[in-house]
Amino acid sequence: MATGVWPNGTQIAKEFTPAHPAEAGEPVSESHYNGLGMIIKDTERYTAETGYLGFFQFGHHPEPYSTTAELMPREVCSTCHEASAGDQQNIFADHHIGLKR
Repeated sequence: MATGVWPNGTQIAKEFTPAHPAEAGEPVSESHYNGLGMIIKDTERYTAETGYLGFFQFGHHPEPYSTTAELMPREVCSTCHEASAGDQQNIFADHHIGLKR
């Protein structure tokens, strides 16, 4: 966080959680868990065009999640990250508590 660069070996896990609809003035709250994803930065395994990131999904459904996952094709995850979070090293850091600089 101090340097603004995600170091090689960074691993970020995220549970996908849809939100309940909120009326004006009401807080937004999570509805339920709906899957688990992971991003891994590895400069030897993944390409520069993806920001050296590998994207994985352990099931896009409620628990239990799969114990292993295959690398997601670039066009499924990375291209959106490249286009919309390129200024954050392809990670939507400003959308997540704890990842903002």
